[in-house]
Amino acid sequence: MGVDNSGATAGPNSTVVTPSESTPSQRGEDDRQPQGKQPLSKRGLAVIWDSLDKTPKERALIAKLDWWILIYVCGAYFVKYLDQTNVSNAYVSGMREGLNLKGNDLNLLTTYWTIGYIIGQFPSQMIMTKIPPSI
Repeated sequence: MGVDNSGATAGPNSTVVTPSESTPSQRGEDDRQPQGKQPLSKRGLAVIWDSLDKTPKERALIAKLDWWILIYVCGAYFVKYLDQTNVSNAYVSGMREGLNLKGNDLNLLTTYWTIGYIIGQFPSQMIMTKIPPSI
């Protein structure tokens, strides 16, 4: 057993790592390059996209999940658009007379429905974080 100049003791089969030889993670520092040291293009992309310090496998998984979410959202928007156009078509095709709508009644109906939908989104999303949708 020996003692190095920093006061640490070393056994016969152990190696002593001096502070100058230690790795950044052993010193409690971050191995990654600081955000300010990266090129501007990478910093800008990190704002829009997920952070760039992930492994290629993690980035591939995130990209795959993002594409599935994008496809789902685009499909949902398309269905919403079809629903809105069908209401407009039904209004012109006789719904106005059947429901005795006059003037801006359809616009008011659509506005009230949208306001209710937006207000209902907040509690529904809070509930979704507590209760999984699989129930």
